[in-house]
Amino acid sequence: MKQIGFIYEPKDRISPAEKVLAVLEFFSRNGAASFGLSEAASSLKMPKASLLRILNALCRRGYLFRSTGKNYRRNFTLDKLSASDLSLLEPCTQKLAAEIQQTVEILTVSSNYLYWAVQSENNTSPVRVQAKTGSRRTLYEIDAPVRIWLKNLGIIKIKEQFGLHAFYHPDFHKSRIEAAKILKILSVPQQAVEYDKTGNTNGIRRYAAALKDSKKNLIAVLSVAEPALEQNLTIRHEQFIIQAIKKIIKKMQEVIYENDLH
Repeated sequence: MKQIGFIYEPKDRISPAEKVLAVLEFFSRNGAASFGLSEAASSLKMPKASLLRILNALCRRGYLFRSTGKNYRRNFTLDKLSASDLSLLEPCTQKLAAEIQQTVEILTVSSNYLYWAVQSENNTSPVRVQAKTGSRRTLYEIDAPVRIWLKNLGIIKIKEQFGLHAFYHPDFHKSRIEAAKILKILSVPQQAVEYDKTGNTNGIRRYAAALKDSKKNLIAVLSVAEPALEQNLTIRHEQFIIQAIKKIIKKMQEVIYENDLH
């Protein structure tokens, strides 16, 4: 029975390192907001004594600021969505995978690489996607998810970060794309859902859509991976996938806004 004034630790005990990460993720998720010890402990479901030790350590290291009123706010940012953030979005990817019977992914970017953060597979798909959660791939391979990311980045930043001479097609030959053609590809206005006309070296093609935070910054890409089989190349099939993605994107954006994910 729960007792007033006493906070039990979870039955599944987490390690000290995981407690620190939970605190960092909590402050990252709440932006510039500040929290007192009691409020943070209640939100994290963590004993005040344990939390205070972590907060003091993070203040000493410069990760948090403590005001004269003994409130705490962050002094750091995380480049990627945290594991707890992604767990809030995963039910949506699972629902979409079941509906369209294909593999659904959430992809993030760090430096010049695309990372597989979430993957919801459908067991009836005739082809297994080789990339798994934790896999990474260069952004120089121009497929639908990369086009989404680069179009949001903008031509000026693309030139500064990547140049225009190393991009290539995702097909078997991985042939280079001329700079003029890259500019043409990336100057085409971004569609709500981008998709590849042909498969990559593994016979997979992808659909992709942007996931943005409340400030309209791109934080991740939702991707659908399917075998580039003849029956999947019809307009009817493509529209079915596109409409399903648009529907689930609305739900995912609601989750992002409600939880201030960024």
